[in-house]
Amino acid sequence: MLLRCISFAFLSLVFFSNQFESAAAGWAWQRPATHGHDLHGLCFGDPSRAVMVGQDGAALYSVDGGLSWQTGWLPADTDLRDVSLNQRRSGLAVGNQGRVFKTSDAGKIWRPLGTAAEVDLYSLSFVHPLIGWAAGDAGTVVNTINGGISWITQDTGAYQDLRAIYFVNGLEGAAVGEGGTILLTADGGQHWTRLYANSYYTLRSVAMSSAMHVVVVGNNGTISISTNGADFERLDDVPTIRNLTDIAMPDYLHAWVVGDQGTILRSDNGGFSWEMLESGSSANLNKVVFEDLQNGWVAGDKGVLLLTSDGGDSWTNLAGQAAGWIRAVSFADNQTGWAVGDEGSIWMTRDGGGSWEAAQSPTTARLSDVSSVSALKVWAVGASGSGGGRIIASADGGDSWTTQVVEAPQAFYAVWFADQVNGWAVGYAGAVWATGDGGQNWNSQSSATSQWLKDVMFIDDQNGFAVGTQGSLVRTTNGGTSWSLIDIDTVEDLNSIDFIDSQYGWLTGDNGTLFRTEDSGATWQAVALETTDDLNSIDFVDTTTGFIAGVHGLVLTTRDAGLTWFRQTIPCKSTFQDIAFVDAATGWVVGAGGSILATNSGGCLTEDLCDGFDSDCDSETDEDFTSIECHVAACAEMSVCENGSATCPETVSIDSELCDGEDNNCNGLVDEGASCGDTQACVCGICAPACPDKTCLIEGRVCRGGFCVMPCCGTDCAYPESCQPDGTCADNCVVLGINCEAGQECRLGECVADDCFSAGATCPPGQRCTLGVCQADPCHESGCVAGSYCREGNCEYPACGGCRTDEICVHGACLKSNCVTQECWVPEQVCIDNRCLDDPCYGIHCSIGQVCWQGSCIADPCLYIDCPAGTTCQAGFCIVPEDQRDGGVDAGFDGFDGGGPDAADAGQNDGGTAEDTDAADPGYEPDIAVPTGCSCATNHPKSDSLVFWLLLAGLIGLAIKKK
Repeated sequence: MLLRCISFAFLSLVFFSNQFESAAAGWAWQRPATHGHDLHGLCFGDPSRAVMVGQDGAALYSVDGGLSWQTGWLPADTDLRDVSLNQRRSGLAVGNQGRVFKTSDAGKIWRPLGTAAEVDLYSLSFVHPLIGWAAGDAGTVVNTINGGISWITQDTGAYQDLRAIYFVNGLEGAAVGEGGTILLTADGGQHWTRLYANSYYTLRSVAMSSAMHVVVVGNNGTISISTNGADFERLDDVPTIRNLTDIAMPDYLHAWVVGDQGTILRSDNGGFSWEMLESGSSANLNKVVFEDLQNGWVAGDKGVLLLTSDGGDSWTNLAGQAAGWIRAVSFADNQTGWAVGDEGSIWMTRDGGGSWEAAQSPTTARLSDVSSVSALKVWAVGASGSGGGRIIASADGGDSWTTQVVEAPQAFYAVWFADQVNGWAVGYAGAVWATGDGGQNWNSQSSATSQWLKDVMFIDDQNGFAVGTQGSLVRTTNGGTSWSLIDIDTVEDLNSIDFIDSQYGWLTGDNGTLFRTEDSGATWQAVALETTDDLNSIDFVDTTTGFIAGVHGLVLTTRDAGLTWFRQTIPCKSTFQDIAFVDAATGWVVGAGGSILATNSGGCLTEDLCDGFDSDCDSETDEDFTSIECHVAACAEMSVCENGSATCPETVSIDSELCDGEDNNCNGLVDEGASCGDTQACVCGICAPACPDKTCLIEGRVCRGGFCVMPCCGTDCAYPESCQPDGTCADNCVVLGINCEAGQECRLGECVADDCFSAGATCPPGQRCTLGVCQADPCHESGCVAGSYCREGNCEYPACGGCRTDEICVHGACLKSNCVTQECWVPEQVCIDNRCLDDPCYGIHCSIGQVCWQGSCIADPCLYIDCPAGTTCQAGFCIVPEDQRDGGVDAGFDGFDGGGPDAADAGQNDGGTAEDTDAADPGYEPDIAVPTGCSCATNHPKSDSLVFWLLLAGLIGLAIKKK
């Protein structure tokens, strides 16, 4: 099955089965349609699901092939640099300070997974669901063999910062970075060879179609190529000197490169010559991914996301039209709204913000505020071209605008209409202008202050207030005929004012300033907040519910009339200038970079995240944080939430393994390298002496595989039997004569409550029994075609029919292995890095419906998979038996192009032997494709009937073994 990006599929079945599907509602981006922050990482897990990450914890996900994007939730403001995603919806993201985050729901929710290094990480490359690398500062390369749960530092011999890493398979890879540094490895990172690109400019990305064909790109238009895996030639005729940031190379001929200021290059001859493409964007572009030779995506700064379906000849920016600061927003109802900002920009929506269209504005000067009284009547104010004030209006909902005041002496900063005829505009040097005829005529009023007035509001057509700099607050009770100054206890600039009703009102200002009144504004009392951020806008929708927006992505909410305020989770760190709600659920915030975010849930999530905010709006912070398992085996710890940050506890471990059946050093391996002296070996968790004469002198042990081991070492018992002290298999319920009370039955020697696995119990149609509980069956009435099978709701074809003799099948992917020819002659040992080490599932007996994985009993992923004839289920994949594999490159089925046999194989049946030729045996082999340049792109593998960890030159992968 051809994958553009692959990572750690099977782990999602083990570690994250209890994670919720998504964080519903909350705040989502409407402009840009993607995200307002810089985007650095982009990856597709399958044709429909994709994830993106970037600056300040930006996280997005798509379920429609990248055509539309939704905001994911990541409880940190870490700059994220790269991301990977697999078909089973699990993914990793890495970034500053070596932090690692994991998703188990295709990017909807991200959880911290600790740190992989003590430096910033910039790049990820996975060749298998469990096996991958990351690279970062100070020559750092780290490797994971368990899907990112733990990491091992590799010795690169380099000190330069590394900006990209790429593995073409489990052994051959490259890393590049500062000073033109190029590192190559042929053994999975155990040893690295240092080369140079004939340039001292920083290299930013690398792609390989093979170990011989390597292309690197970097600053100042640097592109260097190697065709022998050793010598690099820098091209002299690259059509740009701009910094180049990423390269995608879906095959050995075709490649695309992106860079600063909207640069996109294309090559059709393996990278030896390049043409400049027109991107239509001036933003810095950071990541490029191509699914095939026609369909590609480019992610960049300020949420830019470019899409092409013609190989780059034309591009569409899914983020929408770029915009400057948006200063204000106003909605007449929950569908009709307007936003205004710099350079005279006017945006309008008639579908609640589902789409925003630019209106034809009569000015190019800044617009600072907008006010509407109906879906048709709307006014906006701002500056004139010469720096004075201007007022514009629309009577047709924003389709056309007229100028009502062309040039006032002072610029206007706020406008308010009490009804369709009575309105006021305020601004610089205490300016107040009023109209009583809908703006046909405007007249200046005396405001009693020379301070800059920044907001105005009227309770009715007579009673109004305006606020401004230096704590200025003015009031009128006669429609503005006269204004009086009200003294309040602050000199902070005041930015916004709002009244709940005729009695209760609020005003906000800089440095966390908040005041309230209960007597129609006659007196004001300061309200203490746990923030010193500038508060730019406040809006109450009823007597209890209110919202405040400010700098650094600040949104506060109250549900008790302002007695307590809680900060909401917002996917943005930009400054918000204005906030507007039409009811307690529906609202918008606008601000820097043309940002518009919206909510239909009052900004509340359905789950509480560990971020120091009141994510679910229950007036508590981080109270329902869901922990995850941080480490593995004997070192498993649960993440904790402290001070708004979810972290994994420091692992207490020792430098080397003990022979005790435990993972003492927390690297995912059990007893690897444990020393038992010169005359003994670590076997099945004990130090066992040799028994060359097949006789054991130690009481209670038996000679097996040349060593004196416990009788159960190497004994595999089928459920419901388990190994007895003498090494035989028997059902403990029978041996011990256990009789359970009503409502219970005996399993593996213990009384357990009856469940759907009990004799005679069944699940309703459309459900299946998982860990004893009836759950929805994603494969019910799947309709998969003949020759395919349903796996967790997806129709797939058997895998690994094309593994070569030097490869091994692990979780449905072909990986090169140094262990293929290594036989472990001690029972219950597996080959890891050409060494025979103990199986972590030794001695683990699992109940019905479960299997052992990594020393723990989990739901059997093969329990409800009906594999096609001639294949077997292993680790949840249908696998072609080893003696029927072709070992070729393209002998059969391709899950990406809709399945079905290749044209040359039409009408043939699967089968044959290892001696068959590719032409004679179609098999169930996937198309083995060259990686596409996605950070987690990889080729394909297969699975094994034994539970084992596969180490590829320092790497390992563990597959399932049923007990």
